[in-house]
Amino acid sequence: MAERPTGTVTFLMTDIEASTRRWEEQPEAMRIALMRHDATLREVIEANGGWPFKHTGDGMLAAFAAAQPAIQAAIAAQRLLELPVRMGVCTDEAELCDDDYFGPALNRTARIMAAAHGGQVLVAAATAAIVEAADLVDLGEHRLRDLSQPQRLYQVRAEGLQEKFPALRTLNARPGNLPAQGTSFLGREHELVEVAEMLGRVRLLTLTGVGGVGKTRLALQVAAELSPEYPDGTWLVELAAIGDPTATGHAVAGTLGIAQQPGLTIEQSVVTTLSRRGLLLVLDNCEHLIEAVALLAHDIVTRCPNVRVLATSREALMVDGEQIWPVPSLSFREGASSPAVALFVERARAVAPQVELGGDAALISEICRRLDGIPLAIELAAARIRAMSPLQIRDRLDERFRILTGGSRRALERHQTLRHAVQWSYDLLSVAERQLLARCSVFAGGFTLEAAEQVGRGDAVEPVQVLDLLDSLVRKSLVTVERSGNTTRYGLLETIRQFAEEQLAASGEADAARRHHAAFFVSDSDAHFQIWRGPQQAVAHRWFDRELDNLRMVFRWAVEVDEVEIAAQLASNLGDMGRFQQREEAAGWAGEILPAARRIRHRRLPVLLTWATSSAWAAGRMAEAKPYAEESISLAGNPEFEPFVWAYGDRAFIAAYEGDLDRALRLVQIGAANEADRHDRMCLSHVAYFMAVRDPGKARVEADGILATVEAAGSPISIAMVLLGKGRAFAETNPTTARAAFDRALELARSSGNRMLEALIVPEIAALQALKGNLVGALASFSQLLSQWPGAAELMLVSHGIGGLITLLERLGRAAAAATLLGAIEGKFQTNPFVKEYQEAILRSREALGAAAFEEMRRSGAGLSLHEAIDYARLQIRLALGELDQTDA
Repeated sequence: MAERPTGTVTFLMTDIEASTRRWEEQPEAMRIALMRHDATLREVIEANGGWPFKHTGDGMLAAFAAAQPAIQAAIAAQRLLELPVRMGVCTDEAELCDDDYFGPALNRTARIMAAAHGGQVLVAAATAAIVEAADLVDLGEHRLRDLSQPQRLYQVRAEGLQEKFPALRTLNARPGNLPAQGTSFLGREHELVEVAEMLGRVRLLTLTGVGGVGKTRLALQVAAELSPEYPDGTWLVELAAIGDPTATGHAVAGTLGIAQQPGLTIEQSVVTTLSRRGLLLVLDNCEHLIEAVALLAHDIVTRCPNVRVLATSREALMVDGEQIWPVPSLSFREGASSPAVALFVERARAVAPQVELGGDAALISEICRRLDGIPLAIELAAARIRAMSPLQIRDRLDERFRILTGGSRRALERHQTLRHAVQWSYDLLSVAERQLLARCSVFAGGFTLEAAEQVGRGDAVEPVQVLDLLDSLVRKSLVTVERSGNTTRYGLLETIRQFAEEQLAASGEADAARRHHAAFFVSDSDAHFQIWRGPQQAVAHRWFDRELDNLRMVFRWAVEVDEVEIAAQLASNLGDMGRFQQREEAAGWAGEILPAARRIRHRRLPVLLTWATSSAWAAGRMAEAKPYAEESISLAGNPEFEPFVWAYGDRAFIAAYEGDLDRALRLVQIGAANEADRHDRMCLSHVAYFMAVRDPGKARVEADGILATVEAAGSPISIAMVLLGKGRAFAETNPTTARAAFDRALELARSSGNRMLEALIVPEIAALQALKGNLVGALASFSQLLSQWPGAAELMLVSHGIGGLITLLERLGRAAAAATLLGAIEGKFQTNPFVKEYQEAILRSREALGAAAFEEMRRSGAGLSLHEAIDYARLQIRLALGELDQTDA
């Protein structure tokens, strides 16, 4: 039998599907079958060099020194086993204790196995990256229970193995973000088939029709039905809350996790990223952003061959290649058996199950006809069944529409029908309900009760009444409600919101409502900025994600009406809160409002200058960043402005990239001595980091003392930064201490939602793994980092990540790859002081290749875009892992 593998291990875990039922129904047959099962598995595992070390219920756990034999064993076992067995394969570092393994690797393997079906073999991305002689099907990213990060899974395909299986048993069985539908899909079966078939023939399909006709519902149902056909998922981008056409690209990018690339617009960045993906993109409610959406959709279908776009709009996008599909109203001509009547009855029973409707089929059919079969209008009418009979509803409709029909019975235009159905429902509200509904039209992307109490107050509405009024509006289907845990969030259907917005404008209260809306979110952002600078940073990040649509609405309104105080305050609260989550849109607001803030000498000018600095230098715009930082530092002692000293850290990074580490360290030491740094100790945390880069020996002496001081302030960012410095300082003298520091820093970054800091820590872990001789683990860490990057706007992250990879590839003898990647990132920064042996690796690569070949590879790399460089880096990692695997074999 093979020896127990150590270090980087590939685990194979198996389990018999539905074994409990088999034991209950046929215990004796199951006992015999299990004996054969165990014997076959053990024989196959040992024949392929594996070490079976544990039984898990009706399954088995085995360890392999290499990935290829584990895959071979799984294939051979599936061909021989009689029972349906699901299998998971995962490669990672493992810790051995006596005759057993423990650690995260086993948990990950178990979760991967649990996602499979009987007869299916699932493989982790780390394993897939180092296996060459295997046919693997990419199943995309999946969220697995108990694992914080999505995992990319692959299915083994081989002769004699089943190929087709149901969706994986994961938290997101299919990639994407389609919302679960709370109501049944009625009366659209024919349309569903027709739209799905048409989408298979065209690249851009636009569902058109009046608001409320059911465009969105049909699009979502089609997307759900087609989701298995798109390896990178089906994604819904809700545009209704976007009031600014220039934010269209940001909305798409935010949904898909795409960051803006340097030198490209956000729209160009979206198209560049999607050119390598295969997905279905649903763009919902395009009509108010028609030109911006049309341009983006045209570029996507032109340059992204594996992307389909399904749009919903009241009018066509009018771009080349677009196929228009008008969404019809629900049929009502069949009377009591029509889809429209079925919809009314189902929705009515949902709000009043005790009401008998059996004898009212003719009346309901008349209501649906008067409403022209428009689903939203029917649902609004059905919501009244709690307080009104079908006869009363029909008669009210007659009263309301008599002025429009002029006594005739001709069909009304659908937009008029819907508008007056909403008007009718609106007219039935009390004065207080009308005022609250109109004022709530200023919200974008939903709102909380607290926000509604502040924005909706005035005249007939007191804050204490808002909850009851909202509850009433929810019951009448004019306000939606979403509950998650202990929180409740409200919203307006877009058709209702637009109608209510018209009422608000007509009342003359629009400006007052906008100001209440702005005041609330400025105050809310003030509070969450303070939370963000303390221990509960994750709370602020979650708030930011929820409220971004409202925050964007406030900022854009404030800029438009020249409310500099409001815009500057909001931007100063949100700058790095957005940047650390890699949301570049909000991170850029500080730079946009900065000239106006200077003009009025806004009290938070140092904060705005700092955010403008960090956004600029992180994107490689050093010449722009440096004056911002120095101006912010110059205001540090000015009592006219709120004290804020983070700019010392940003200026230190700029100095470091200019090659002056001594000045970088002095800058953060000056900042740390400032009283303002006591709030979150950000500058002090940078002292530990720059000290580790400049003088590791001194950092080893002082790291724990600095850590204790920073921990007392409680900011996860600052604590993680000190731990990052401590890990660097101890990497060469005490790898165990270094890894513990890195691991804790990574846990803090992930638990606080700090994606940018996470991308700084992973390369340090990879460098430590390489230093310890775990080259496979180091390559796997870099592979994980590259796959997690949502984009390449943060050139600083690219510099750290790819810079570290360059040194590793050179060490592995891949000098040509190192030179190519050097060409891809050089010029973005003058030097890279943060990657150990970076310059030495470049010199060794030149010597290995010769000057002419080195320069040729360098020029080749310079022609790559950042996304192309990342793809090239991932390829080199796979090749290097394959070579290491062959060497081990």
